[in-house]
Amino acid sequence: MKELKVGEKVTITLEAVERKGGCKGCFFSTSGECFKRADFDFACLRCERSDKKSIIFKEVKE
Repeated sequence: MKELKVGEKVTITLEAVERKGGCKGCFFSTSGECFKRADFDFACLRCERSDKKSIIFKEVKE
């Protein structure tokens, strides 16, 4: 596990992936609960999206 210095910034890359029901595997989901911040402005539910597809956010490891 990498230790960050106090004040050090981190960049995390996420990919939008079509989901197959539920939020399992989403970067923002822990134990079935969504932890998206209120100011996170990306829609994930099909009722919010123009393509009518529900998605989850997967972390892209480099």
